[in-house]
Amino acid sequence: MPVQRRLLLVVVAAALATGECTAPVPSPTPPAQTPSLVAASPVPSPPLSPTPRQTPDLTARPLVWFAPLPPYVPHMGYGGSEDYFDLFGPGAPWSKAAGRVGIFKIYASWVQNYATPEQLQQVVRGVADRGLALGLEIGAFAAGAECGAGVEGFDASLDTIRRIHAVGGRVDVVAFDEPLAGAVFYDGRNACHWSTERAADEAARFVRQLRTIVPGVMVGDIEPAWSSISADDLARWLDAYRQAAGEPFGFLHLDADWGRADWADVFLATEQAARARGVAFGPIYNGGDASTDKAWADLAMQRAYMYETVHGGRPAHVVLQSWMDHPDRVLPESDPTTFTGLIDRYLGTRTLIRLDQVATSEDGRLSLEGALLGSEGSPVAGAPITVSATPLDRSYQVLRLDGRVPPEARGVIIGIRVNTEGADPGNVDLRIYRVSYADGGDDRNRVTNPKFTRRLEDWVVYGDGRASTPPSDRGSGRMLRLVASSEQTISVNHQGFAPAAGSEYHLSVAVRVPETAAGSVYLAAIFLVDTEIARDRLPLEPAPIAIDRLATDATGVFRYEREAFEPGTYRIRIEYAGDAERWPAFVEREVLVR
Repeated sequence: MPVQRRLLLVVVAAALATGECTAPVPSPTPPAQTPSLVAASPVPSPPLSPTPRQTPDLTARPLVWFAPLPPYVPHMGYGGSEDYFDLFGPGAPWSKAAGRVGIFKIYASWVQNYATPEQLQQVVRGVADRGLALGLEIGAFAAGAECGAGVEGFDASLDTIRRIHAVGGRVDVVAFDEPLAGAVFYDGRNACHWSTERAADEAARFVRQLRTIVPGVMVGDIEPAWSSISADDLARWLDAYRQAAGEPFGFLHLDADWGRADWADVFLATEQAARARGVAFGPIYNGGDASTDKAWADLAMQRAYMYETVHGGRPAHVVLQSWMDHPDRVLPESDPTTFTGLIDRYLGTRTLIRLDQVATSEDGRLSLEGALLGSEGSPVAGAPITVSATPLDRSYQVLRLDGRVPPEARGVIIGIRVNTEGADPGNVDLRIYRVSYADGGDDRNRVTNPKFTRRLEDWVVYGDGRASTPPSDRGSGRMLRLVASSEQTISVNHQGFAPAAGSEYHLSVAVRVPETAAGSVYLAAIFLVDTEIARDRLPLEPAPIAIDRLATDATGVFRYEREAFEPGTYRIRIEYAGDAERWPAFVEREVLVR
């Protein structure tokens, strides 16, 4: 797993790193006072035999995995789902989801460091009572004196298996925790820098040890979609493991960096490579660092829709998993914002939007017509449909960011960054007409020379890109034009002023920005004491314009017509958000308004 799941390491883990899928950093040992709740419970040797039960069927396609985060994980700085243990009692309200899930996965770090024998027994009995396989996420290597301490994937321990056996459980499936990434590609503290072949040999050695305790265990792998790891790298890893172990991995699960524009392409290439080698491929769907349960579940569904419907992915496994602060609740499944509700949503009816007409008239009016259909072509009646338009070729927009001034802030600088300080390289040509900042309940604009009428007075420009103040193309006055190639940078700073500490603020900019500049330029409120203490960013990129909300009629059809647009090219997006029983859907078309 990537950096977010680092906190679930068997090594008594570390503080959670921020960001979604960045290169991992070593995990420091937690303070000595952090209790291990299983420390006083000796592990039987030899381990007890697991309670006899029917072997779960792992051949379903897609094979659905469910892996919520337990509530007691103090080293993470937050807990998992508050009602986690309610999943395992008789009559727990997720019978529909449980009937479709194949594997319930737990974390080795939780088993080793936090679970009491009673809690662990509650989990394994609840999983067995529902006929599910028990999966365990664990490292493939043990840390050595020279390397591996605190590194992802270096927390292998047979004691974890023995603890589960000691309470009558049985591990059916083992998912290795990023052995390739941790042993080969990781380049930080205690890095091992092994070859792919050595990592495969070491992983195969641990599998042989595992099977002295659980002879029939299925073993697979989880790897992150870092920019430094390609589908070809993963294919070589699968080949090397097959050579070392004499058999292929049972599966390969991929953890996305959702911030990568090409994440779906990486998934598709990896899925193809795995399928060619007889290895089941599965994406891990989650809502990342979303701030509410609903937002987390909605994002997870949107990512499933993008991969499987928009990009045509055909995963053999589907992993619904959280190592994040959300969701706080796993039950009941009747609530679509809970984790089990998400399972039911994923297993629900898939939808599509059939777009029959998108047209613009000579006076710039937009008209469209289409229908929302279920997977069998049946109409979906009374469904809410939203329509938005994103300008693509420098249409004039006012973009806005609202925030709160840090209580300790003594100064604020309004800055613009092109291809630098967190802005990705790209070709940029944008025009800025006005910059505004207000705080403390006062609507007065604190930015002096906000319209560049006095050219660059009160502004300072750095970098090798071009900054100029030509006559405005929107009437009288001037504008700020910034032009840079992907190899050039521009930094523009206003002279700054004292903010109203602790108050709400409003930052806005009137701008024309092409879609090609998205991700390469931002406006920021940079707060200072003596040095920078916070930077709130407003990306300068075309923003969708909410047009209207529609509803389908009894035949699933929707129709719409609106007033004139400003001339330009727009991406029209028609979207259905989905519900507790149906997948989301959207369709996009580009239109030219003359």
